[in-house]
Amino acid sequence: MIQKPKCATSKNQTKSNCQFDRTSMDKLRIAFCSDLHIDFWVGTKWNKPKLDWFVSKLTNGVEADVAVIAGDLGHINEQIEYVVKEIAKHFELVIVTYGNHELYVFGGEFENSWNRLDDLSERLNAIENVEFCKGYSTDVIGYRGFNLFATPMWYDFSWLKNRYGLEKEQCEWLWKWHMNDASHIKPKIDVEQTHKWFRDRLEIVLNNWQIDILITHIPPFTVGTDEVSSFYRFDADGLNFDGVKLWICGHDHLRNVRQVGEMVVAKNAIGYPREYDDFGMRVIEIEKD
Repeated sequence: MIQKPKCATSKNQTKSNCQFDRTSMDKLRIAFCSDLHIDFWVGTKWNKPKLDWFVSKLTNGVEADVAVIAGDLGHINEQIEYVVKEIAKHFELVIVTYGNHELYVFGGEFENSWNRLDDLSERLNAIENVEFCKGYSTDVIGYRGFNLFATPMWYDFSWLKNRYGLEKEQCEWLWKWHMNDASHIKPKIDVEQTHKWFRDRLEIVLNNWQIDILITHIPPFTVGTDEVSSFYRFDADGLNFDGVKLWICGHDHLRNVRQVGEMVVAKNAIGYPREYDDFGMRVIEIEKD
């Protein structure tokens, strides 16, 4: 097992001060996926054979240095913990952030969404080679000469405001009508404040660290053009992505890899049953400059 990395090299440093001592690499292979929605695949009751089947589908034939899971793992923390622990047996390092579904509470076990998230964080960070990134801080992960940053981010109302000229109250009405987030995240969040909170921290990181790999649940764009698309993207204009080689994201259940300037944006949603014919982690390789 590896020692957890906790620091990386800033734009103003020439050498990492991180005690995570591993040989730097010229190339890094990343296995990635998002939107696992585990309980939709295996059911809500504990079923180890089905969970093992699910993990085997994800990891079968996959060879990589690092695994990235970009949010929406599921609704049941025990299932998520088991799946991530089993996935971690196949990789040196696993980086996980959460999505909107990790904040859903349905009564009973957790008083609110943040209690559930704290429980999940405790479970996953107890796994030796797993980093569960809540996006609360500006901590950067340094691994084999590459800098990685993971945060859930959050969608905003910019699409609705800019394309349709809607006011915040109108945007909130559409949000409550279209998104389960409005009823299952407790207490109810303010979408724009939540977006700003995460964006401010992302901006600090991008301005002060040389990030090679960025990981978010919410993507900077999606293919939709209707009003609901506002809840599946955020406005990334004005952020400094200089030097970012790879952006792994999810949320919109798409699978594609596209070049955006000097950066590759990669999505590999597992999705819900019957959304795709098959599923598994995908591997992408990046090189140092």
